[in-house]
Order: sequence, then C-alpha cells, then structure tokens
Amino acid sequence: MTSQKSMVTTPVLSPAELNFTHDSRILIDVLEAVYDFVAILDEDLIFLDCSASLSELFKAGGNFPIGKCLTDLFPEFAKKDLYSEYKLSSNRIGYYERDNFALDDLSIYKYPSYVRFRMFPKSPFIICTAENITIRIQYDILKQKYLKLLAKNEQLEMLLLSADTDQSKICHPPKKEDKVDLVEILENQKFFTPREIEIAMLIVKGYSTKEIAENLLVSKKTVNFHRLNIRDKLGLKNSQKSVRSCLLDL
Repeated sequence: MTSQKSMVTTPVLSPAELNFTHDSRILIDVLEAVYDFVAILDEDLIFLDCSASLSELFKAGGNFPIGKCLTDLFPEFAKKDLYSEYKLSSNRIGYYERDNFALDDLSIYKYPSYVRFRMFPKSPFIICTAENITIRIQYDILKQKYLKLLAKNEQLEMLLLSADTDQSKICHPPKKEDKVDLVEILENQKFFTPREIEIAMLIVKGYSTKEIAENLLVSKKTVNFHRLNIRDKLGLKNSQKSVRSCLLDL
C-alpha cells in the first residue's frame, strides 16, 4: 500500500527557473539600492518579480503586481503606446528611457506622481527601473512660476518708475530761469494754442524734440510742426536765436 506521504507531490522547478528566481532577487536587491522601484517583466509585459517598494505601492491600492500586465497597472503606458517606443529605442540604443512620465491615476496613486523609468531588454525578460522625480518636477513648476512672477514685478516696477519720471518732468515746479509767469504770459497772447504753450514750457526746461514727443505721446514730426509755429509767433522765422532763449527773455 502506498503511504499517504508518498502521494503528496512537490512542484519541481527547472534549473532555468531556479536560476531566474535566485538571480532576479539578487538583481532586484542590487538595483533597489540605486532606483526607487524595480521590476522584471516577460516579453508580454507581465510582472514576474518586483522590488518591495513597488509591491508596497500596489498593495496600498489593493492591486498586487505579480502576474499582472504592465499596461493594466499603468494605463498611461498603453494610452501613449510606449511599448512601440520601447521596441524602437531598445533596438537602436539597447534600452528605453522616459523622463517626466506622469502617473495620475488617483485610484492607484494618492497624489499625481512623476517618474523617470528605464527598460532594458534581457531576453527573454525585460528589466524595468524607475525613479520618483515628483519633488523635482514640483520644484521646477514652482521655480517657473516664481520667475514669471519676478518678471512681472520687474515690469511693474519699471512701469511705475517710468510713470513717476514722466510725472516729475511734466509737473516739476519750474526753476528760476524757467520764469514762473511764462505760462501766464503765453496764455495772454491769444495766438498761442494750449498745445503750443505745453511744448513751449518743455522747450524752456531743456527737453529735446524726441523727449517732448515721448512725454506728450506724439510723433517728432508733430513736435517740429508746433516748434515752427512757435518760432513764427515769436517772430523768429528769419532769426538765428533759439526758441528757448527767446522764451526765457519774455
């Protein structure tokens, strides 16, 4: 009679399977010292083994990875057809790397995450490593926002400084040589227009044609037109005397 003990069958693993199991754990332990997550897949992208960190990540979401397909666990991988990219890249340079890869499935991840992962073909397996670069991405985003805000603040400061400078040029009390009553004198002469009086006062302050145009938001051609009219009305049409000198003598 055959004993009950002899009827118990023990699964027998082939030497290749034994080597893979032993070697994969050694490889994962070594790679886990460098990368945040490590996995070994077959050519159909089925998880054969993975690091404790990756296992814990999916246990938290109630989805153990071993025996599952990569595209089921990471829908973004299938959605972006990264397997095709992997095949092309591994054929060309021997591995595939993807930077700033967003893992935004909140049913799995507590918060949106970003990883940099590499896939190395090691026939008939694929070794996959990943680094969590979420903090780096968040830093880069905040840095860009800060730089944009800084640029806007600098533009605002320049705008306010320009406005203060323009206001001081127009409203600054006239100096002694500008003759305080010059505006009143010109206004009493009915043939001077308000714009000509405005330009005349800026001429007295020593402003150039370009500066007057910038202050009054008009073209230099318009300023020159008014300057000619002012010369005519001051009787300087055929005189070498400057408009400023004549106005200061009024």
